[in-house]
Amino acid sequence: MAQIIERFNLPLKLVHLVLIDGSFIPPAERAGRTLRDGETLAIWPPVAGG
Repeated sequence: MAQIIERFNLPLKLVHLVLIDGSFIPPAERAGRTLRDGETLAIWPPVAGG
């Protein structure tokens, strides 16, 4: 999965919430996690609201 983030030149500070098929992937697990056929990856930047 880290290769996908690098491939799209996403700044790591904007890669805050990472989900695969709706399940959170902690930062420590992202480098070794491979995206499999049929899985959906979602990457969200940090958000603030009020």
